Amino acid sequence: MARAGFYNENEYRDYPFLTQVAPFGILREEDVSLSSSSSLSSESSAEPLIALPHEAIVDFGAIMGIRSGFDEQTDWVYLYRITYEAPYFIFEFRNTACNESIFFIRHQGANPWTISWETSRPPGYEPTLPSSQSSFSSSSSSAPSEPFNPWDFEPCEEPCWEAYIVTGFYNDLLDMMSDGDTIYFHRGVWTIEPCRVQSLVDSFVASINLANRARKHVTLPERCRSSSSSSVADEDPVHLNRACLLGDLKFKGGYNCIIRQEDGNNAIVIDGAVGGGDFGQPCEEFPYYPGEEKPEGSKHYSGGPTCGEIAKTINGKGGRTVRLDPGPGFNISTDPDDPSLLIVNADMDDLLVECFGDSESSSEPITPTPESSVSSVSSVSSESLSSLSSSSSVGGP
Repeated sequence: MARAGFYNENEYRDYPFLTQVAPFGILREEDVSLSSSSSLSSESSAEPLIALPHEAIVDFGAIMGIRSGFDEQTDWVYLYRITYEAPYFIFEFRNTACNESIFFIRHQGANPWTISWETSRPPGYEPTLPSSQSSFSSSSSSAPSEPFNPWDFEPCEEPCWEAYIVTGFYNDLLDMMSDGDTIYFHRGVWTIEPCRVQSLVDSFVASINLANRARKHVTLPERCRSSSSSSVADEDPVHLNRACLLGDLKFKGGYNCIIRQEDGNNAIVIDGAVGGGDFGQPCEEFPYYPGEEKPEGSKHYSGGPTCGEIAKTINGKGGRTVRLDPGPGFNISTDPDDPSLLIVNADMDDLLVECFGDSESSSEPITPTPESSVSSVSSVSSESLSSLSSSSSVGGP
């Protein structure tokens, strides 16, 4: 903490602001004004901006968060306005990187060298003064009644920046301002010393999100797809498991995974290795994210048949396509209750057509001769001989 003598010295100099060189060159009436019902002219309203009482603010420091986008070469922090709502002063600070303000509230009778930390608030926020009779509170604001906690934000929505202020005496400010006055400052007038601003942009990892890309699925041949099955999507979506993991985190290798740290590259490498990790190789598939479903008709998350659902060869015959071609007197059908079962029937229907022709397509009855009966018998099996003999006797002489 700074010594008391340091604050005394700052009562008589611009610090913690940059020393003003030629402030009149950047002031414009629309940028710098005294908002009140007083009869001050534009010239008199500019005077307090140039002679901002040194004794009011004797120290200031800011920390720009990692999401602020603050560039130390081009951005800066500045005093935007001072509002006097008796008996309180409100100091609002802004920066040129993110659109969030910090508000400090001081009672006009506060002790000198009072220090306080505050965190930035989103646009449109107005602080609520301790006095319930104050008219400074915005009707649309939702200021909490308890002390502000920066971790009250939604996960990963930490404030843009934070700052502290040390105030001294307010005698000169009281002489300059009346109840209800607000002094607005052009952002090039009272700029905080760059050495009083620390930027954490890209300095560390604040949180980690855990997600998995969708797994690769088996692409079925067109002829094997049912009308209800869909082809593999061209998209490669990312499924979020957990967002904004905070605190002390530990990386641990799971299935077929190894983790190593490369100090030279400032990197943690998560790599694959067969049998690596604490769990080795998995015995079966496991879901990549909560709610993952298996494709229709498959027992695997990646889709496709299991090893027991694939016929590699039939009687030693294999290949991309194995054709089952029934001969005369046989047909092949599927079981309605078990689609994996093929039923081979010897119904002899084709043999009757071969011997006698298609009786439905002929308008005249077939009258076989003894010669034709003999030739027909020679072409059939002995099991059909009796039926063929009885058929031939019907049309005989």
